[in-house]
Amino acid sequence: MTFPPGLQLFICPDLRAAANDVLADVDALHPGPFDVPSVSVRHPSVRRYLTLELARRHGIAASVRFPAPQDLIDTLIGKPRRDPWDREALAWQIAAIIPEIAEQLPEGLAHALTEGDLLVRLDFARRLSTRLRDAMLHRPAMVEAWERGERYLAAVDDEVWYAELWRRLSKQLDAPSPIARFSNWRDGGAEVPKDPILLVGDATLPPLHREVLRLASQHTAVRWYIVDCNTPAFDPERPRRRPAALAALKALDNATITTVPAAHTSPPATSLLGRVQRALSGHFDAPVALAPDDRSVVAHRCHSAVREIESLREQLVRRLAEDASLQPHDAVLYVTDLETYLPAIDAVFGVPDDGLLRIPYEVAGRPWRSRAPIGAAVAALLHALAGRFGRSEILGLLEHPAIRQRAGFGFGDLGAIRNLVESVGIHWGVDGAHREARFDLPPEEGATWREGLSRLHQQRVPASDALEPDNTTTQIDRLTAWFERLASAEAIVATPHSIAEWRVIVDALISDFLTTWSSDDAEVLSGLRRSIEHLVTSSAAARIDATLPLAAIGQELEHILTETATSGDLRGGLRICALTPGMVLPARVVMIAGLDDALFPRGGGVPTWDILLQSRLDNDHDP
Repeated sequence: MTFPPGLQLFICPDLRAAANDVLADVDALHPGPFDVPSVSVRHPSVRRYLTLELARRHGIAASVRFPAPQDLIDTLIGKPRRDPWDREALAWQIAAIIPEIAEQLPEGLAHALTEGDLLVRLDFARRLSTRLRDAMLHRPAMVEAWERGERYLAAVDDEVWYAELWRRLSKQLDAPSPIARFSNWRDGGAEVPKDPILLVGDATLPPLHREVLRLASQHTAVRWYIVDCNTPAFDPERPRRRPAALAALKALDNATITTVPAAHTSPPATSLLGRVQRALSGHFDAPVALAPDDRSVVAHRCHSAVREIESLREQLVRRLAEDASLQPHDAVLYVTDLETYLPAIDAVFGVPDDGLLRIPYEVAGRPWRSRAPIGAAVAALLHALAGRFGRSEILGLLEHPAIRQRAGFGFGDLGAIRNLVESVGIHWGVDGAHREARFDLPPEEGATWREGLSRLHQQRVPASDALEPDNTTTQIDRLTAWFERLASAEAIVATPHSIAEWRVIVDALISDFLTTWSSDDAEVLSGLRRSIEHLVTSSAAARIDATLPLAAIGQELEHILTETATSGDLRGGLRICALTPGMVLPARVVMIAGLDDALFPRGGGVPTWDILLQSRLDNDHDP
């Protein structure tokens, strides 16, 4: 079956109705064994839901792609393999340009960026690059005006330096901007593949995406399934945003709008949970008295994050005992701040306890640092090399199994090593020269590592007087050899290097000081290396060839280690993920932690330099 060209909008009351129709479209295409139809979705949870529904219908889910709308648009208008307009590459270029336009920046912002170091500018540049990308998506006409050298927001003073920054970026980067690529694609006839374009999402796609879909619909079928729950009572913004979004869609050329009926109609509910679910779907029943034993929605007040997770675990164990058909994978736990709650989650669910039912669990969105112990070991190693070589810092490295094993020590050696180091009064510094070069202090050798290790060697039993080396002698030799490798690494990282050189140095540090213990360790290191390679590629695309100190590259690696290591596709057991917009996983038991006023709803100040917030439109998304 083929669909005629045109833009068809299907207004669906819930995700189930949208899934039924879009998967029917996939079946109607009758894809062959080598065809790969695609359905564009905005959120990983929707992708997972469609995948599970496809597998339920056909016994298997394969040969169907679920690209994000941005990936779909990039494919249509053409995106180079190494795009200097990517967020990371753009951030480096912005950081380099900021000093050149400092006189046009607001006074306070200019002072902070020019008086600060590269780390300050790079942090600001990352946030600004994200907002510039948002401007391309949500204000394409404004960006096109900047490229023509014109103003768009006459009442917003900050637009002056935004426009100047944009023009300098367009001039210095050796590839057209996404707006320029869109203009070239539009002026060239907006050619697209003949395969129909299927989308599942809400009505608030950015204006640039809507325009691309409108132009594409002149040549192929665009079938857009819009999930729109008509629940104004629960969303004070929806009375304003929903009409604006739908009105913008209705204004598109060739748009045919069809209202899809609900996939099922539930009877009036008697439980609190059922009434909430019906209200969220737009059905408001007359008030009724709830049963005294109704525990469909339960709230717990706890004094700490650990107690919150313990309470939820106890409730889940009780539910599993009461319902034999309920399995751990039928439950999902949302947390408002994943980084805050990860230690408590691992402590409660990950530590075996005699007499308690073990509940398997999987966390989506773990940062690299907490994915495996080796992530924390990498961060600790970089921190120690950038520090004072204090006794606690250096001995703390040996607390990490990956570093301790590579150094040749066992867990039982740590106490003896600590006693040895304390016995000779080692406090900080490699040697006197290190203190003088790094901290501009007199080159005193006392209480440094090399002075202390030298005294340990003088105190040990000479090899000629011993039948065989005792354990203490072996520990001193291994500690000295390991420390000298550490001091040599410090001498290398103490001087600035290019990003490409840092890639080689970091890879050598990983090889020299770390040992992988598990597949998770190998996965974290592999992901870290890929991220560093992407950093090199981004800086190369931005033509950044400056040398960076250890502090700057350390911040970059810290940024990488705190990035998400796993996606929203969960692999079994209790499913745990952050509570984010669109992250809604189907489950029989839903638990939420972190609904205290300190973590939820999320706060945060509004940047005064953000011109998108200074000129908000009804259809804008929240930053």
